[in-house]
Amino acid sequence: MHSPVPNKDAKGRPLVDELAKDKLTVVLGETNDYPEATFVYHTPFDAASTPLTCPGCGEQVSPKWGYCPWCGKALPALK
Repeated sequence: MHSPVPNKDAKGRPLVDELAKDKLTVVLGETNDYPEATFVYHTPFDAASTPLTCPGCGEQVSPKWGYCPWCGKALPALK
């Protein structure tokens, strides 16, 4: 079993800001059994952030979105 990799670099800074609007690309190198694989995750991670409430219709929406999918109103920027 592998130990979990901490979300900090050698100077204690976060490697990934899971609440920032960005993307995280993970490349797993080729091994004898598996070809190289690339995975792209869009942040903020829904599980690590609170849903936004649309100021137009009051629906809860993912913090990944810039506009409400139900009414089209622009959503507030993440803090």
